[in-house]
Amino acid sequence: MRLREVCHLTGLSKTTIYKLGREGGFVPSISLGGSSVGWPSHLVEAWLAERLQKAMEAA
Repeated sequence: MRLREVCHLTGLSKTTIYKLGREGGFVPSISLGGSSVGWPSHLVEAWLAERLQKAMEAA
């Protein structure tokens, strides 16, 4: 999944995604060659599901 898709799916900005990634709070990116990176879609979806579950438990 490329950055634009990750931003659209999560509602997070590029800056926030990279910041969370550096801090260990988001799915790590993987190199796609050259300067291109991506994120495994199943891991991004699992991350979203976990965040939703935590939000529902807190409510």
